[in-house]
Amino acid sequence: DKIDAKFPEYELEQAQKLGRFEDEGLRIKKDGTTFYANVVITPLYDNNKQLIGFSKITRDLTERKMLEENLRQTNLALEAQVKERTMELEQRTKELGKTVVELKRINNDLDNFIYTASHDLKSPISNLEGLFYGLYEELEEQTKNNENIKTFKELIDVSIKRFQTTILELTEIAKVQKELVDYAEEVDLKELIEDVKISITDQINKTDAQIIVTLNNCDKIRFIRKNLKSIFYNLISNGIKYKSPDRTPIIKISCTNRENNYILTFEDNGLGLKEENMSKLFTMFKRFHDHVEGSGIGLYIIKRIIENAGGKIEVKSEEHVGTCFRIFIPKSIE
Repeated sequence: DKIDAKFPEYELEQAQKLGRFEDEGLRIKKDGTTFYANVVITPLYDNNKQLIGFSKITRDLTERKMLEENLRQTNLALEAQVKERTMELEQRTKELGKTVVELKRINNDLDNFIYTASHDLKSPISNLEGLFYGLYEELEEQTKNNENIKTFKELIDVSIKRFQTTILELTEIAKVQKELVDYAEEVDLKELIEDVKISITDQINKTDAQIIVTLNNCDKIRFIRKNLKSIFYNLISNGIKYKSPDRTPIIKISCTNRENNYILTFEDNGLGLKEENMSKLFTMFKRFHDHVEGSGIGLYIIKRIIENAGGKIEVKSEEHVGTCFRIFIPKSIE
């Protein structure tokens, strides 16, 4: 920026030549201090068009200039910060990308391990079962009728069946994790519930269980059928298995049609859970009641099914009163 003298010749010449001269820059006040100003010089003429002088208008722009400079410095600082943050985000994105790739690899390795382990264990356990029964058949009738031998046989039978069930359910977990070839379809809930009831007819008859169904404008839901059946099967059968000894089991099933999702509710009047056990409810192989058979994997599987579909499951329970599951299924499932 330049500092002008009072009416420098150049400015006057330009004003006379062009009819007007305007400039911005540093100027000198009478006290010798400088300031930033806008200066406009206009020539003045008499009636005969003779130059008689000049008018000079000076506007003090110091404050505006300071604000502009502060803004420029602020913008430079912000640009530097944005650049720095962008570089950090790019670095983190690269690191996250590597982590995702590694997690996928680990997940695939785990899936392959589960498939391999379950496949490789099926044959030995079947052989063990065959050898045991073969050995048992070789025993004399008197030995077979021995109470201790009978007890041992029952315990071994139970252990083998549990082992086989665990192997089967481990395979199911891997299938739920992958879900490579299954697609959603329109599932009729009434038909699905009847199908589940047929598969647990013995449980229903033995306990006189009541299953009450209320479908509020959502008779059909778009979902992978076998996965939806697994959800209904587990929650209905659990409501019967973990019934209270003091009352007939009642399972209330309802569906509510919302704008973005369906809400399935399963409410029972069974044993319920203690508050401290709620956080562990969906943990793999976790069980809280040992008086009924089970591997503690069913709830883990249905939670995975629901979350893989973009939904969520909530649970409320009170010991000796019952348990209520609420499942939110998005309508956008393909």
